[in-house]
Amino acid sequence: MFSDSLYPECKHFFAVKSENRFSAKCPYTDKKPDNIRNLRYLSIDPPGLIDTTLIANDTITINLNAGEGALLALKPALLWGGSLRTSDTVKVSCELSDNLAVSGGSKLVIKSEVNYSVKDTIEFKDSSMLICNGYIILDSNGAVVQNNWSNALIRSKNGGHPLLIWSRNTTMSGLSNYRVYRKNGNSNWQLLGSTVNCQYLDTAITILVPGQQSGSEEYYKVVPVNQRGVEGSSTNEIMYEIVGDLIEKKGNVAGKVYQFRLDQNYPNPFNPVTKINFELPSEGRVVVELFDIMGKRVEEILNSEMSSGPHSIVLNGTTLSTGVYFVKLKFGKYTSIKKMILLK
Repeated sequence: MFSDSLYPECKHFFAVKSENRFSAKCPYTDKKPDNIRNLRYLSIDPPGLIDTTLIANDTITINLNAGEGALLALKPALLWGGSLRTSDTVKVSCELSDNLAVSGGSKLVIKSEVNYSVKDTIEFKDSSMLICNGYIILDSNGAVVQNNWSNALIRSKNGGHPLLIWSRNTTMSGLSNYRVYRKNGNSNWQLLGSTVNCQYLDTAITILVPGQQSGSEEYYKVVPVNQRGVEGSSTNEIMYEIVGDLIEKKGNVAGKVYQFRLDQNYPNPFNPVTKINFELPSEGRVVVELFDIMGKRVEEILNSEMSSGPHSIVLNGTTLSTGVYFVKLKFGKYTSIKKMILLK
């Protein structure tokens, strides 16, 4: 047996047999490192002779013609793909280079603060699931397939912001789009926006990293919507710890650094007046618009230059009909949407 000089966790060995069958306890599986639970066992030469997953103390059988041999390799499945026969944990940031199938009720666990880069496809079958306390980072060809919608939402990130990724919903008839909801701690769910894609980047939130002042916890979920506007069941919830309020010095004066945020209107439902609070990270032009349930713009509530910090406006719905409306806040590259209900 010998190690790969570039990838020391990979082991290679030759099997030579004068008989037609070779059966033996696989070396290395009973003495493998603690952080490796599933090993991809495959033939390098000749290719295609065997490709399977081994766990500790497995015995394998391969067919060789009399007098022939084979170059075989043992590689961690978490790095080199194949399949997981038992639950496994990604404990350090690393990269998956090939397809990985997770089945048999196995759990793929990503530890906190760990980035698991995926260059191919991870497919979860039957009752298997992902427990992602770190982040899944998808390459341009990377994908995660989860047929169980209740486990379809996973944590990722982009530029320090939460990136939500989910598998396509295959159970809703007449699927139209997805609605993304967010809540802070134990507050009520608020609609962030809608998308026809299977990912959503929340640029209004900054993820906490070690050394930063702790803030609060933001929770997310995704809901499918059919062509009649009816919502289906939601995905699982995922959570991000976000950066707290930071303090900066301006001369001798300490000032608060604000973030972009649109709060849920209050009261909601309302009749006919409601208050809308929002926060701006800097000075700039703010546009607040009102849309009906069909996506038609009803009115422009605000279009003005405003300073950084908290602000509030009042919407008077005297001339509006009972129904569902959406308020949209635009500020530079930022956009946020909230759902409101007018009951008369």
